Amino acid sequence: MLADLYSKPLRVYLLVAVLAGFGVLAGLRLPISLYPNVTQPRVGVSIGYGNLSPEEFRKTYGRGLEGELRSFRGDGLEVEKLEANYRSSNAELTLTFKWGQDGSKAQEEIASRVSSKSSPWPEDIRDSVSVWQRGDQGGFLAISFFSEERSVSDLHSQLRDALEPRLSGIPDKGSHWLQNPESRRVKVTLDPAKLLAAGATVSAVESTLEGAVRGLRAGNLVLGDSTLSIEVPPQVR
Repeated sequence: MLADLYSKPLRVYLLVAVLAGFGVLAGLRLPISLYPNVTQPRVGVSIGYGNLSPEEFRKTYGRGLEGELRSFRGDGLEVEKLEANYRSSNAELTLTFKWGQDGSKAQEEIASRVSSKSSPWPEDIRDSVSVWQRGDQGGFLAISFFSEERSVSDLHSQLRDALEPRLSGIPDKGSHWLQNPESRRVKVTLDPAKLLAAGATVSAVESTLEGAVRGLRAGNLVLGDSTLSIEVPPQVR
């Protein structure tokens, strides 16, 4: 057989050309991603204890939530493993999904389940819940800007106008934000004509803003057998 191939090298050349063509075609069809999936999708859930101790929270709410999330299946998603860590100030649950499943969809589904499960919980515990996708294979970039001629707010405004459209167009990025260190308040200006057309009042807008703005948790203070939750309340003026 080898003798036949050597005697007619054209066949060898044609075979190599065909294989090379298949290789180029397969290479062009390979998916390209800025941060390719090289680990299993993982979703993290963090919950503060409020006025409860770690053990009290685990017995009262933690066990039920663990069971709810461990048995989660649906919409092409399945939890393969759940790890629970009850720290001194908060509980952290890590859910690992099976290979090939959509991490963003998993995050949305888990956030929905946790929100439903936590709806009857005390407000201080419910407001401390956060759900995120653990990006072990992702990247993180932080950049600071400084100007000797412009104020921080002016620099932030110009950078926002210049960078925001380009940042929004980057594929496969998780999220981005431009933070102004001098920003301490958000000013809302109401258009009287539009307010009247919508049938709304200033007091209704103020109540909506007060309900939407959450306080910032500053941790817990342990005094003997008691645990106090420290929170900086929001202000709407």
